[in-house]
Amino acid sequence: MSEMQEIDGTVERFKEKRSQIFLDYDGTLVPIRINPEECYPDKNLLQLLEKISASHELYIVTGRSMEDITEFLGTDLNVVALHGAIGRIGGKVVEFVPELDRYRRLFKKIELDLRDKLKVPGLRIYEKDGGLVLHLGLVDPAYRSIILNEYDYLCREYGLEKYYGINIVEFRIRGVNKGRTITKLRKKGMQALIAGDEDTDEDSFLFNADALTIRIGNGKTNAKYSVPDYMEFRKILHEIAYGR
Repeated sequence: MSEMQEIDGTVERFKEKRSQIFLDYDGTLVPIRINPEECYPDKNLLQLLEKISASHELYIVTGRSMEDITEFLGTDLNVVALHGAIGRIGGKVVEFVPELDRYRRLFKKIELDLRDKLKVPGLRIYEKDGGLVLHLGLVDPAYRSIILNEYDYLCREYGLEKYYGINIVEFRIRGVNKGRTITKLRKKGMQALIAGDEDTDEDSFLFNADALTIRIGNGKTNAKYSVPDYMEFRKILHEIAYGR
């Protein structure tokens, strides 16, 4: 039996029973782009999410800011932003970090300092109202070490966690991750599906080993299953929403 056949058999029960479904956004529902601000969902995806949300308890769990994910998806869906620091659940904003305002001030300070200090061509800095990302996709490789040295220093100086992603580095609030927040949202007796495409989603898989976990893309993973790309995963979501 192929892995896809195994996934199909496991997914079958999600068509029969209301479940909790936690989905990453970039790389899981939409392709990753060199310009993060261009990652709008297509019409088919929006219809698919609306259909799933009508029958299941759906959450979009992302590292993006609340403003970003709202720009892409509107306000009707449950979302968890900033890797689990804040959410909008049932239309109400919930902060999962007690001192989030302090981190907002800290990230804003770091952002302003970096803009003043690092005049590197192609460097893009995204302050996320509770998070901070340096995007290196347009930076000449010869300049990257300058940015990374400063990034490493600031993370040590302020006690922040480091994260190296695809063309990005991110300042992270220590101890906050998607997996821990998902466990807080899980409901006893409800089956769960969790899907994501990058290392930040590995915490989701690790902290929720009883769920159906799916990694989008290749590489070592804590997930039970993996699929090649977001379009293959979308077929799974379509099956949950509409059947075969």
